[in-house]
Amino acid sequence: MMDWTDLATGLAIGLAVCAVFFAGLALGVRIAVRSARPGMVLAISAGIRIAMVLAAAWATAQISIWSMAGFGLAFLAARLVVLALTPALARTEGR
Repeated sequence: MMDWTDLATGLAIGLAVCAVFFAGLALGVRIAVRSARPGMVLAISAGIRIAMVLAAAWATAQISIWSMAGFGLAFLAARLVVLALTPALARTEGR
């Protein structure tokens, strides 16, 4: 039977983790652009962000399968929104 509370908990955790993930990506790219070793900066940034997502996903999965489903749905939905908004955001910044 579906547990709506666990699903909502997973959605909330997934949205929060996704926000931190993409904020970290933006920060990592901004630092890498100004760095003498951008590949190293991006690799470290990716490692930290991936570890954070995996840890959060594992912790969310410990609640229930429904919370994990909510986490995954929220992360996917937020990613799609970010990808859809990225070209518009780049145009407003004059790039």
